[in-house]
Amino acid sequence: MNHGRVPTSEPINWANLLVTALQELPSHFERNELAYLSLTAKVESPVRDGLAWYLHRTLVEERGLPLYVARQGMESGRNQYDLAVYEHSEPTGIHPKLTRSGRRDPSPKFQVEFRFGYGLEFAGPTVSARRVEGFDLGVQKLQGKYFDTEMSDPTTLSVFVVVVVHPLAEVPQHLKKVLRYSQRLTSGAQYRGGVHEVRRIANQNLPEFLNERYGGHVEVVHLERIGEVLGIPVGHDYFLVVGPTKAPPFRIH
Repeated sequence: MNHGRVPTSEPINWANLLVTALQELPSHFERNELAYLSLTAKVESPVRDGLAWYLHRTLVEERGLPLYVARQGMESGRNQYDLAVYEHSEPTGIHPKLTRSGRRDPSPKFQVEFRFGYGLEFAGPTVSARRVEGFDLGVQKLQGKYFDTEMSDPTTLSVFVVVVVHPLAEVPQHLKKVLRYSQRLTSGAQYRGGVHEVRRIANQNLPEFLNERYGGHVEVVHLERIGEVLGIPVGHDYFLVVGPTKAPPFRIH
């Protein structure tokens, strides 16, 4: 896959553009900022925000394309995508789409849902039911099966992204009150060959799980090290399910 930017005269390869944006993501934060956010909060929101700004700057400000980049999709009600790109149909508005309920909503050209986890969570024989439920909900939203509406458009490219955070050193005991998910960062790592072995196993397990459950093409973006905070180096791996084709079991929320 060619991950370079697409010239203005060519159609946008959304998957390639997303990969490039993820590869460059740490440079859009202050030094060690993304590492800090990764260990102290749910990092999918900062990742989403950084990518939204990258797409807006690259597509709208630099290339002058008639697009809107939304940090949350402009669909009606609660069925909003984490990140979506819409095309102007005319200078006064966005191309509308008629939903089953009769509302006219914009149809995105590109939509992304994000979820996150720590490497240790994916280094075991199974993925926890709590994580699977969150993944399923994200894919259901992309496929238009969230609540009672058919939001999906066959011309829209959907990508489901799992952001996996890897602390590349053991977390000291005195930092457990500082780091929000310290139990997930430390528990059991020493029994699986250390933090680097945890990362190797997670990187082997997760693509297989995602492909088997959701179909589509799984692309992996590996950032060996995004920074260091409190003496702990941090790496990111991004698992992109491009065009998920399998519908996960539907749950009423």
